[in-house]
Amino acid sequence: MNVTHLTTFPVKSGRGVTHDRIAVEHLGLAGDRRWVIVDAENHFLTQRTLPGLATLEADITPDGLTIRVDDGEPFAVARPDGSDRVNAMVWRDVIFAALADNAANERL
Repeated sequence: MNVTHLTTFPVKSGRGVTHDRIAVEHLGLAGDRRWVIVDAENHFLTQRTLPGLATLEADITPDGLTIRVDDGEPFAVARPDGSDRVNAMVWRDVIFAALADNAANERL
């Protein structure tokens, strides 16, 4: 068996990004599923419940992410500083998630 490429998903349930090479970190592939979109009750959203997430493209930048939805205009999401956090549910797990700024939340 040969590995020909690797795919990461910067935002959980968004589109994947294909790589020829990628670093492996203590949490897994670099940048894979480090961001998640949650609803008003802080439960994560998936394509199972929100099929439109299949159109979400995200690129990791030094400052956070650039997101494009439905081939629209890309917008930047700054890396949260971690001062504003919530307990978010991802399946049966609770994660202590840092919130993005209000502008990003409104766009999404």
